[in-house]
Amino acid sequence: MGGVVLKRFKSLFKSESFQDRIAAFISFYLRLVYRTSHWEMLGSEHIDSLTEERGWIACFWHGRMAMIPFMKRWPHKKIVALISAHSDGMIVARTFKRLHIDYISGSTNKGGVRAFKTLIDVLDRQDIVGIIPDGPRGPSRKLSEGVILLAKHSGQPIVPLAYACSRFITFNSWDRFQLPLPFSKGVFIYGDPIFIPEESSIEEIEIYRLQVEQATTKLEQQADQHRMNGNNK
Repeated sequence: MGGVVLKRFKSLFKSESFQDRIAAFISFYLRLVYRTSHWEMLGSEHIDSLTEERGWIACFWHGRMAMIPFMKRWPHKKIVALISAHSDGMIVARTFKRLHIDYISGSTNKGGVRAFKTLIDVLDRQDIVGIIPDGPRGPSRKLSEGVILLAKHSGQPIVPLAYACSRFITFNSWDRFQLPLPFSKGVFIYGDPIFIPEESSIEEIEIYRLQVEQATTKLEQQADQHRMNGNNK
């Protein structure tokens, strides 16, 4: 009996209509958080000028992705996120879509030739690509090589993104996912662009992978510290 119920639940979870209902609720909730909270924005000035000249790759961790769509500041630029085709990933994709972020299903590492080429086309049009480099299953805050290869072959930079807010719930999940709560004080931070030379060797790619991984984690820590300092004032 239990196996039948579980099978039906899994089937329901994979249905497009069910996923869309969940995405509608999540997007409504995230808009509520954004509109009832006070947000600071740091580092956007040099990203504004960069965005006028070229496309770039937004890089952020899975556990801190909830408010990332609200960092979009350029209505004339299309943003396309790479999202896992897994059912969990499709709920994220449908939520992002409702928050005006397009998506493509796939991976930059496993069987993702079509996705990789599509993202190259997006960057060639000088639009923006969003990558969650430790998704969909981790390990947490460990950067996959795919984002480095995308930057190398496109010639466009990687820009780490992070946010933090004063009120949140941390889930006991592999990514320690943070669910932001309404009526918070928060900060959005744009990191410095990181370019990957096209002629980079395999050894150099690993060096850049570690550099981007560390920069993304450091930016998240900076956001947390800024939030804590703000709360103490």
